[in-house]
Amino acid sequence: MIRPALLSVLILLSAISPAWAVDETTPGPAGAQAFLEGVYRIQFGDNDAQAMDKARIYDAGMVQLMAEDRRLNEGFIGALDNEPLCQCQDSDKFHAVVKVARWKRAKALAHVQIENLGRSQALTIDLVYEHGHWRIANIMPQRGPGLRKMLERSNKHIRHERGLKR
Repeated sequence: MIRPALLSVLILLSAISPAWAVDETTPGPAGAQAFLEGVYRIQFGDNDAQAMDKARIYDAGMVQLMAEDRRLNEGFIGALDNEPLCQCQDSDKFHAVVKVARWKRAKALAHVQIENLGRSQALTIDLVYEHGHWRIANIMPQRGPGLRKMLERSNKHIRHERGLKR
């Protein structure tokens, strides 16, 4: 039988100890898993929450590539013409299963199996642990270039066409 005083301490510790929880700030595969599951839950969940800021999802290099894509395309749709997290423009009855497959120091590789609009697809996601948080460094579909390569090529092509320097 647990003594009332001990029980009170345990209840108090569980209520005030978020450091025991695993989240996007936790280094290692459990933190990477929690981060990516959280991104999918917030971005595609049934709650009416606002979409997450790109800087809370992607690493600094990817955020720069996305910003350059928007700037170079001057308000028109650029290379990024869909939601990279699902490779889709619309979502309904969305479900994602995340599995961190590999982890080493500040990098992780995850596989995401997505069900959306009656269609199934798999993505591979590179994650990096930067500035105390997990972030997405690249998203690779089953076929075709990854998100980073696609944005780099498109941005380089437009800069070249317009005679712009980086």
